[in-house]
Amino acid sequence: MKDKDRFIRIWERARRRFASWFAAQLTLMLIIGVVTYIFMLSLGIPNAALIGTIAGLTEIVPILGPIIGAVIAALIVVSYNAQLIWWVLLGFLIIQQLENNLLVPMIMKKALSINPIFILLAVMVGGTLAGVLGIITILPILVLGSEITKGLRD
Repeated sequence: MKDKDRFIRIWERARRRFASWFAAQLTLMLIIGVVTYIFMLSLGIPNAALIGTIAGLTEIVPILGPIIGAVIAALIVVSYNAQLIWWVLLGFLIIQQLENNLLVPMIMKKALSINPIFILLAVMVGGTLAGVLGIITILPILVLGSEITKGLRD
C-alpha cells in the first residue's frame, strides 16, 4: 500500500473517531444541562433554564467547567433564596460524581471504543502532565495515536 493511501485511510478513521468524541461531548453537555435544569426546577428556582444552560455549556471544560457552573449557579440562587445554596451545591456535587464515574466512561467507551478505566486513567495523566489543557486534549490525542498505530500495523 502506498504511503499516501495509508495516510488517507488513517486520517479518515481518526476523523470519524474525532467526530464521535465531539458528539459524545455534546451528549454529556446536554445531559448535564437537562439534569441540572430539572434539579433546579425541583427546588423552585426561577432561573432554572439559565442555570441548566450554563451548567451544560461549562461542561466542555473538564474539572474547572463544572466548578465554574456551580459557582455561577450559587450566585444566582443566593440572589433568590440563600437558604437553598447548600442544596444547590450538593446537587451539583452529586450530578458531577454520577457524570464522572458513570456517564463519561460509558459514553466515551461507546464513542471511542476505549476501555472506561483507560479513559479515566488517561484523563488523570493528562491533567497531571498538562493541567486543564491536558484533560481537554488527552482523549483526542489517544484517538489519533490509536489510529496511527493501527494504520502502521495494517
